[in-house]
Amino acid sequence: MIDRARPSILVMSDDSVFSLDLELSLRAGRFQPVLKSPVSREAAPGVLAPFVAAIVDFASPKPRVHELIDHLAIHELPVIAVTTSDSRPLRSNPAILACFEKPLDVEAMTGTVSALLRGRRRPKHGIVTGGADRSGCGEDHAARPR
Repeated sequence: MIDRARPSILVMSDDSVFSLDLELSLRAGRFQPVLKSPVSREAAPGVLAPFVAAIVDFASPKPRVHELIDHLAIHELPVIAVTTSDSRPLRSNPAILACFEKPLDVEAMTGTVSALLRGRRRPKHGIVTGGADRSGCGEDHAARPR
């Protein structure tokens, strides 16, 4: 059951053990995680409406994962990526606002999610890092306005 008093976070991952750990951590951080298999890139805005942010974790992102991330960004859903050190393609996607590398610093990530929620929409310029790995996500596009 979804707790409407807590902000809902869409979590999509190909790692079920990590997803469970992330779910527990987000609940402790006053968020309502909703674990889903990837939503279709054709998903109507109404499907995405309950969510305030999305966290994606894919070890080997295929082109459809990038299409999905772009779709979420088009609907102004902030996207945060959890990556491994070798997942360069995911880190280079300009629709991703922040990247965190495993092992995950959950406190830094929940702080970034909280910062994104204060504005309730995507930042206009740059990338919210809030403890995220600055050496990966956004290094090719951080200075470029969105």
